[in-house]
Amino acid sequence: MTTRAAEAKAKGAKRPAPGKEARERYRNKDNKVVPSVTTIIGAFRSSDALIHWAWEQGASGFDYRKTRDEAATVGSVVHKYAEFAIDHPRFRLPQTRTIIKEEGLAPEAAAQVRKGFKAWQKWAEDNQLAHSIQEQRMVSERYQFGGMVDMFTVRKQRTILDYKTSKRLYLDHVIQIAAYGLLWKENNPCKECLSSGYSEAIGSEDEPNSWNRGKAYQITCPKCKGTGTSKPIHKYGLIHLPKADVEDSKGNVIVKAGEPHVKEIPTEDIGVAEQLFLTYRQAYELQKQARKLYGIK
Repeated sequence: MTTRAAEAKAKGAKRPAPGKEARERYRNKDNKVVPSVTTIIGAFRSSDALIHWAWEQGASGFDYRKTRDEAATVGSVVHKYAEFAIDHPRFRLPQTRTIIKEEGLAPEAAAQVRKGFKAWQKWAEDNQLAHSIQEQRMVSERYQFGGMVDMFTVRKQRTILDYKTSKRLYLDHVIQIAAYGLLWKENNPCKECLSSGYSEAIGSEDEPNSWNRGKAYQITCPKCKGTGTSKPIHKYGLIHLPKADVEDSKGNVIVKAGEPHVKEIPTEDIGVAEQLFLTYRQAYELQKQARKLYGIK
């Protein structure tokens, strides 16, 4: 539970404090700053789709920066209310005018928050959603990066979930939860693996078969069955709360605005995304070195 959530619970607050909570930088055991999961992924995100979207916003008479910032705020508020509601069963969603005042949103955006939260709330109840670990800051000493991990139970299964309010789900979203999985496993290691010499080698150079079908090579430990952690992740998922209707290639609505669509990723398929993230991590470091070496940003 975050400090803010703990304080709110102690005070018997009816809803979380307004505004975004400031984030501190991630530091390793030597107190050196390390990049976050989102910083690493963001450094290699394709700009083509963003440029086209910004052009469409301009062509429609909108300021893309305002639209972008407001959309991000809607997502963060829905996420914040959702987290608060899990720890406060009696939580009641504020009226639109209260959301407008406390969060500084336009009436349309505040209405989106209410619609998105109600849809999430129904899904959470149907799937027995509960927090196991809420927003725990973790750092990987092995790969030198940090992230804020949310661990849930969905129908009593340990699950890494993330909320997305974008128009559609993207590959980067899967890579992000895979990175959180890497953090979780490293910070909750299997003691049998540590004492018996079992090790994980994702994409090891001396194991050419490790890249077959994108599966990570693993020396199987009988204790954790090759998961490398004392608290194995049963599944990964993305809770998609789109701000507008999502259509297929033929124009048919497949997900209505505000209704939760959950994309589940089986643990046996997450290895590809893990390898992609670790490739990004290596490239991120090389990019920093190249910019310093050549004096070009």
